[in-house]
Amino acid sequence: MKKTEVGVGLPRKMIGDLFTFSRAALGGVILGIALWCINEASVNPSLRAGNHKLAVLFMFILGFLTDAVDGPFARKWPYQTEDIARLPRFWQRLRQNPQLFDALVDGILLYSALAFALFCGLDLTFADSMAIFVATVLLGAYGTWQVQSGRPKLLYRWVYIIEVAVVLLALTFSALPVRSAQMLTNCYGLVAALLLLFKPNRYADDPKMSQIKNAPSK
Repeated sequence: MKKTEVGVGLPRKMIGDLFTFSRAALGGVILGIALWCINEASVNPSLRAGNHKLAVLFMFILGFLTDAVDGPFARKWPYQTEDIARLPRFWQRLRQNPQLFDALVDGILLYSALAFALFCGLDLTFADSMAIFVATVLLGAYGTWQVQSGRPKLLYRWVYIIEVAVVLLALTFSALPVRSAQMLTNCYGLVAALLLLFKPNRYADDPKMSQIKNAPSK
């Protein structure tokens, strides 16, 4: 078990949350680009080949890199009760349910990028894009509700990973030439394999599920 540092000032304890907020900010920028592209593409179809696709891909990858570092910072420098009382009021409310806070921020980034990929990146009709978007958001909302209800989150975690992978591939192949996209996809696969190798418990087990399995039978 990793040791946490005591006696650390409040600004350092806020670093993890600031990474989380940056993910929401990147999602907001991507959503703004998507809305602009949807509005402008109706009069300028050449926007579908613009450099903004590459920018969105970069921001999406950057956003999920912050997802890999906010947790370690939060565990290294955890908040104490007196620390939370010193935060701004809106921040205090978010800290009341950190798991939901993180899920909402992840959703802002993921579904903003999904909207961009569907409406601005892929060659789909508006009706098809809207149907896929609504179905995916509803699936994610249902998974979040399941976790908040105290149910094991392993299934939700894998659904989320699959959604991220699909959006990442859609952004990659819409932003880059096929050969470059294939090379980058190979890099994604290598990173995913390393994550499964070094952090298998995060993706193959769930503490709540283990408690259910190990519970004595009546």
